[in-house]
Amino acid sequence: MFRGDAERWWETTRQRFGDREPTWVEFQQIFNDTYCPTWVREQKVYEFVELVQGTNTVAQYEAAFTTLSRYAPELVSTEARKAAKFQRGLRADIRHAFGGAMSVDYATVIQRAYAIERDRNEWRGRRQRRKEPIRIRSHPATRKGRGQEIKESRQRITHHVINVGRSMEDRA
Repeated sequence: MFRGDAERWWETTRQRFGDREPTWVEFQQIFNDTYCPTWVREQKVYEFVELVQGTNTVAQYEAAFTTLSRYAPELVSTEARKAAKFQRGLRADIRHAFGGAMSVDYATVIQRAYAIERDRNEWRGRRQRRKEPIRIRSHPATRKGRGQEIKESRQRITHHVINVGRSMEDRA
């Protein structure tokens, strides 16, 4: 069942129970006390309470939600509570697209959030493509940057002015 350090820990811990096997709840308590101190669990509960999507994608938010919800099972004890907590943490633009309707089904909330995010990303992409100017480009072998063209024009004008000035001095 266990290997290495975990096996040694289990053999030592098992002796506490004598001839009987510990219940699942007892095992979890002993394991958490050993490998996940109370202050860490409390910190994870706080992180879950404060969890919002922010700049994350729905997928990233869902992953963090799933990971942290283990530390606060009382906050997600029913599907309705889990769905409501997830929905409240969504970014405002996605949350408002729900139209104020609170779903009691967690899977439905997740599905809708993904769909809303996808639709908004597609809309932003189309909008961005419309804003970009159409650029006609010449062949790369004949193309010069605009800055280079200006620089060369200034050099030609300066050279011309200098030569005109010299020729006027020669006439005088």
